[in-house]
Amino acid sequence: METAPSSFLIVGSGVFGLSTAWAITKRPQFAKTSITIVDDAANGQFPPDDCASVDSSRIIRADYADPHYTAFASEAQKEWRKQGDDDLGGQGRYTESGFVLTAYEPKELKVGTKSGMDYTKESWKNCVDVAARDGYPADRIKILENTNALNECLGTDTYPGDWGYLNTLSGWADAGRGMKWLYERVNATGRVNFVNAKVDYLANQGDRVIGAKLTDGRLVTGDVVLVAAGAW
Repeated sequence: METAPSSFLIVGSGVFGLSTAWAITKRPQFAKTSITIVDDAANGQFPPDDCASVDSSRIIRADYADPHYTAFASEAQKEWRKQGDDDLGGQGRYTESGFVLTAYEPKELKVGTKSGMDYTKESWKNCVDVAARDGYPADRIKILENTNALNECLGTDTYPGDWGYLNTLSGWADAGRGMKWLYERVNATGRVNFVNAKVDYLANQGDRVIGAKLTDGRLVTGDVVLVAAGAW
């Protein structure tokens, strides 16, 4: 983008909308660009209580079979682990409780497809590699080699799987409190105008989206329009 836009309009104040707005405020090339976020906050609170990003808990893990996901998530975990009061993971917003991933031996498998066991073992390998890279002791990730080991770890007496592992480097976040933390930081920049309204439809001019028409009849516009409206 050779010339910075004069304005951004972001539809949605969930994690993607807020984090995008915050990132824009941090970039010098957008210092004179106005930023507007519009969302339907029925109780006047951003983000809304029914926002998909707001709930009581979210697993924070790097346990993925795709090594790129593992690497990306492990970078995010570094922020969650910061426990100062003003840090993302502070004041109970993040708890490193550990995470158990289990799998069953496949009874049959189509040629060219992977099983849940394949996924779990690839995830384990990726986490071990990243943990070693970051200097964590090998015993932070423990193999649970059979059903008995899984039950002992989980404190159950069922059939949770045939193999798995415990990653003590994973945990969970209070997503609602995390989103409140994010909103407070975005709002504190003084750069973002929050509009409490419901969007009816995107407004266009020719083949270009120029803004959003609100149900109250207002039109909010932006040189760049980003829709981060979530699942509903």
